[in-house]
Amino acid sequence: MQRILQLSLKKIRGIEEELKLVEKEVRNCVSFIRDGHASNAVAEALEKAEAREQLLKAQINNLKGQGAQRGINHTSGHPERLGQP
Repeated sequence: MQRILQLSLKKIRGIEEELKLVEKEVRNCVSFIRDGHASNAVAEALEKAEAREQLLKAQINNLKGQGAQRGINHTSGHPERLGQP
């Protein structure tokens, strides 16, 4: 069980790292547009990045939700059973 918890937490962390990169991509596209460099290509890149961002957030929530159903706390930096130190 502990191994499954570690793998789940590792997967969440990996997705969170990817999410950070995608969020940066979204910010860059918005800045590019704000600076007056709007184009169809930039708009398309922004749409793709925003869709990827939503997908990654959903994956994280899904994994955390699965853990919560099992009584696992994923917010503490290491997996542990809820209600236990």
